[in-house]
Amino acid sequence: MSAEYDSPLVIGDTFELFVYWEDSASTRIPLLGKTVRFAIKDTDEVFYDETSLTSDDITIPELTDPTRTGEILVTIPASKTTNFPSGSLPYDLEVTEQGIGWRKTILRGKINTLTEVAR
Repeated sequence: MSAEYDSPLVIGDTFELFVYWEDSASTRIPLLGKTVRFAIKDTDEVFYDETSLTSDDITIPELTDPTRTGEILVTIPASKTTNFPSGSLPYDLEVTEQGIGWRKTILRGKINTLTEVAR
């Protein structure tokens, strides 16, 4: 079962999500050889859908620093959040291992977007 986490976002700001992938004993799970995908989708529309293979927005620090096992950082720049609608947008974070066809949603929730008064 995946964990759930809702996060606020002011439209036009940078969105950051930092995740430790751990098992039930709180041991971090290695991400070497795996791909991370972060998607924000509503029933009718895709607002964001990227993977660690195709986008610098999703990073796996473990690939360059082996002491950071299981860490995932999603950073969506302000230029990409500018067009997000106001409201509650469902998202999920998946880990896949292409060679064996394995996929697991490790986190899901809603990004609650708000318009900024000062812009």
